Amino acid sequence: MVKFVALLDACVLHSASLRDLFVQLAIDGLYLAKWTEQIHGEWIESVLRVRSDINRESLEYVRDLMNRHLADSMVEGY
Repeated sequence: MVKFVALLDACVLHSASLRDLFVQLAIDGLYLAKWTEQIHGEWIESVLRVRSDINRESLEYVRDLMNRHLADSMVEGY
């Protein structure tokens, strides 16, 4: 049973290595990750500002994978 819940803010999700680590730990059941559509938008925009070699579609694909593999992580109606 998962005991810890953490809201992953854009500052954590901006970094691909941190994002991968925290998503994998949540997939492994070590904690319950949470985020919002607004947070997704913030980290995607942040990455696009500093990485001209990455396109929006690639980041949206990553977002969609996160939402698919951790379907209970999306927070809505807050």
